Amino acid sequence: MEVPASNLKKEITKVLFEKGYILNYKFVEEGPQGSIKIALKYDPVNKVNAIKKLIRVSTPGLRKYTGYKEMPRVLNGLGIAILSTSKGVMTDKEAVAEKIGGSEENFVQMMNEKAKSLGMNNTHYINSHGIDEDGHYTCAYDMALIAADYGANPLYVSIIQMLRVVFIVSFMPT
Repeated sequence: MEVPASNLKKEITKVLFEKGYILNYKFVEEGPQGSIKIALKYDPVNKVNAIKKLIRVSTPGLRKYTGYKEMPRVLNGLGIAILSTSKGVMTDKEAVAEKIGGSEENFVQMMNEKAKSLGMNNTHYINSHGIDEDGHYTCAYDMALIAADYGANPLYVSIIQMLRVVFIVSFMPT
């Protein structure tokens, strides 16, 4: 796939690659604008594209702004929103981590400290979004400890009681 280049499209392409939604990309600097060649990623079994849908919410003529608490969840947290922020282009999860922790690295450190305080001895976070990465691990017992901690929070319990649980089995980036 080939698209006309812009600085914003280049940054979005880098995010899609880093998060495993595309196989590869190349910036072609020919002509006045240049282009971006993108190798799309497909599920090897059923040949379904890793990118299910792209929706542009904000346009140059109609900007959309949102606070970190009001950001919409994409595919109930399984997908990503790509944002243009004062700190550059990043995912919704990275933006929340930046806001709460000051940086993603600090937020991940906070996550690891919280895990240790809950007795989660077989969990270590490397990133804030949960996409697999070397050194990023947990186990079922530690996940049960998180659930028990959330179960003690009345606000979380009231939110969960309002939601209907739907399981979606879908190809996820690796």
